Amino acid sequence: MKIAVITFVVVVCLAVLCSAAEEEEPPPCRDVCPMTEAPVCGRTKDGERKTFTNQCKLNVYNCQNPAKRYNVIYRKACTR
Repeated sequence: MKIAVITFVVVVCLAVLCSAAEEEEPPPCRDVCPMTEAPVCGRTKDGERKTFTNQCKLNVYNCQNPAKRYNVIYRKACTR
């Protein structure tokens, strides 16, 4: 009987902890960047390239679009 009660308490505690962890929201994406023009060329894993005004703009894009992330390949505008 004691083992059953202890098992029940452990299961309930784990369920509460798991549900609390699932409810946490990720921090909001930053959406304000300096107006500094320091172009960077980013590329997705599929090879798509895009020029961003600066590194901050690339980071904001990646935060808001996690399924299509860009990695910096040049610290200048993309050439093609």
